[in-house]
Amino acid sequence: MGAPRHYAQEIPQRCGFLIDQLYIRVKRGLPGDAIFGGALGTTLLLALATPMVVFPVERILKAIEGKRTIADDRAWGPVLSDKVLATFTSGRSLAQTDFVSPGKWSYLKGLDRFDIGGPWPDGVLNALAHQGAFHNANEMQARQFIVDLRNALSHGGVTYLNAAGHHVYDDEAKMLAFAAHDTGRGGTLNILRVTEDDFRDFLTIWSKWLNDT
Repeated sequence: MGAPRHYAQEIPQRCGFLIDQLYIRVKRGLPGDAIFGGALGTTLLLALATPMVVFPVERILKAIEGKRTIADDRAWGPVLSDKVLATFTSGRSLAQTDFVSPGKWSYLKGLDRFDIGGPWPDGVLNALAHQGAFHNANEMQARQFIVDLRNALSHGGVTYLNAAGHHVYDDEAKMLAFAAHDTGRGGTLNILRVTEDDFRDFLTIWSKWLNDT
């Protein structure tokens, strides 16, 4: 395998390729996956989503913002760096980006903290399904979106929801919820919700957006 030079760009591209090639196969079922209660398509998406989101945030966006980071990939791809700068530091809303289709995500900000590994409060789940939460997602800043998603993936703030948006153990996963600490408000949570199908579409488009330079 060829070693990447621009990790923030090439790793998401490789992961996007794997999603395109493998997701349908995994979703159809693999030998032995019955021990997990069904096909592992959701697991595959989460496994690949983490480097796809973390690398660009850690190695480009943080460097642009002058924050301490483990690596700075800007020199390897100045065109992408300029695009990240224009998209994530200008106050642009999520609905104004080229990598998210409006109306697919819902968002709640500044919620009282709860243990996301246990049963989720009905009030939170109901609010995520409300039209206001979809409006929140459309209007939120693109930077807030990618940082919240990065934090949720990096720190294990992920929960499977069923088709009704409920947190039910052993039910079939149809949606994903991403919970991140609200860094600006101490001990509160910001939560994103999306269907598995729309999350897969996002990852595919995100990979192409990062590499369309």
